[in-house]
Amino acid sequence: MKATGVVPDTYLLNLIIKAYGRCLEVDDALKVFREMPLYGCDPNEFTYGYIVKAMFQKGRTDNGLLYLKTMRDKGFVPSGGVYMSAVAALALEWRFEESREVLLDMLDSKRKPDMITYRTLLEELCRATRTEDAFQLLEELKERKRGALDQRMYSELLDGLHWISQPQQNSFPRRDRGSASDDRGSDD
Repeated sequence: MKATGVVPDTYLLNLIIKAYGRCLEVDDALKVFREMPLYGCDPNEFTYGYIVKAMFQKGRTDNGLLYLKTMRDKGFVPSGGVYMSAVAALALEWRFEESREVLLDMLDSKRKPDMITYRTLLEELCRATRTEDAFQLLEELKERKRGALDQRMYSELLDGLHWISQPQQNSFPRRDRGSASDDRGSDD
């Protein structure tokens, strides 16, 4: 851009980083991020948000956590989408303590997770045979003063946990009773 006489500002560089991030071209996004000082631009909360979200979506959770920490250390507050990507990515890797910490930081920052974010963390805890931890976390979230869960959301999550925590009788899917491929063996 400098070669053509165009001097970008932070807004334009953020758009480029966001575009690379959405395409999961994290290395290209990081290259633009690192070149920002060459243009006299400082990264802002949007810049960090795009980088962090892309890192987690790409599966680079260690780097995502580092950039998230840097972002928080600089006083920037991530958006709800950035937080939710972090919580879900960490939960899917069974990094439950880190996922829980990010979730609590999200709530402390007055960002509200959606149902999918809560459900991902709680269900992954159950899949990891940490059902008791899932129920404890759900109760902890219910007791929080800062708008963690409303009653409807709590009830839905509780019902889901009860369902997923039950031992499955048979891991095979049930067949439709009316199908011709059932075990009764028809002689038609």
